[in-house]
Amino acid sequence: MEKKIALLPGGGIGPEVLAQAEKALRAVGGRFGHKFTFDRVAVGLSGPLDEAALARCLAADSVLAGVGTGRAIGQLGREMALKARMRPALLYPQLAGASPLAPALVKQDIDLMLVQTLGAFLSGEEEDAPVVRGEEDAVRVARIAFRTAEMRRCGLVFAEQPGLEERARRCWRALLGRLSEQFPRVKLELLGASEVAARLLQDPARFDVILADGVCGAVLAGEAAGLTGSAGMMSCAVLGAGRQGLYHPVLGPSPDMAGQNLANPVGAVYAGALLLKYAFGMAEECAAIEAAVQRVLDDGYRTADILSPRCRLVSCERMGELIAAALTSPALYRRVVRGTKDAGDGFGTLQRKVSGAARM
Repeated sequence: MEKKIALLPGGGIGPEVLAQAEKALRAVGGRFGHKFTFDRVAVGLSGPLDEAALARCLAADSVLAGVGTGRAIGQLGREMALKARMRPALLYPQLAGASPLAPALVKQDIDLMLVQTLGAFLSGEEEDAPVVRGEEDAVRVARIAFRTAEMRRCGLVFAEQPGLEERARRCWRALLGRLSEQFPRVKLELLGASEVAARLLQDPARFDVILADGVCGAVLAGEAAGLTGSAGMMSCAVLGAGRQGLYHPVLGPSPDMAGQNLANPVGAVYAGALLLKYAFGMAEECAAIEAAVQRVLDDGYRTADILSPRCRLVSCERMGELIAAALTSPALYRRVVRGTKDAGDGFGTLQRKVSGAARM
């Protein structure tokens, strides 16, 4: 399969983490016989896209962004008619110590997906209006949530936003009821947003997919991300009606870290994996990237933000090389591992910059 991916490096640490995501995509493409071509589109820190850059992004099969691209992301969202933001929250067993959750909860399998509507839907119309404003978009987002649940563990919770007007509440419940008939395998549950927020802290493993509207979705996404212990591991997919979408890590630009090779690239790598799964329908290739990251974490390699005792500190670039090698072949992975041990990752200044760095 041949696909064209537009890359928006952005500012700050964006170019560094996106370069590692590109390595992983090239490696998985070679492994599965795909040809990915990359169009690197320049955009300044938080700057908009000019007309030519926007056209190049829209001509690609999908877009993978770095960080510090806020205005460009908003611009693309409008042009591509993107309506839903998907934020996976997965607590990696290797990083359990970084989570603020109680030890008993950390031992559970915490793996949820939050689907957030972009904008406020189903409000502002008179009681006798025949069509509710935004209903078509709300159905589109809800359908994404149902399909996602069907691809996962078939559990879907709708978090009802507090203060939602009664007509909007009835509209949400009606459309969810209709869609529930179309997805009989998915178990739908309606809960108040405050109850969802409380249960995320008390029993996060009970959740599979959470659908939330507007500001409520943004708050729950932040809470779910906090449970995982590091924003550097988090990614995001922004979807619309078609397969073309926008994918990016959730890190900030961190200009103080830029150019120092300290950033965690895993969120960007996982954003690339989400792109494969949702834009190109490559679920097996997505799973291969996830397995490669798990292999590297199992072997004790960590960037500075997730460093823990008895683990080996590596740079952003070396973490990307390890992941790409794990995707390519066991022999290549062994060579990269040997090089990492022999060279001490190739830069001793990193060890001095991060206090408490431990060698395996």
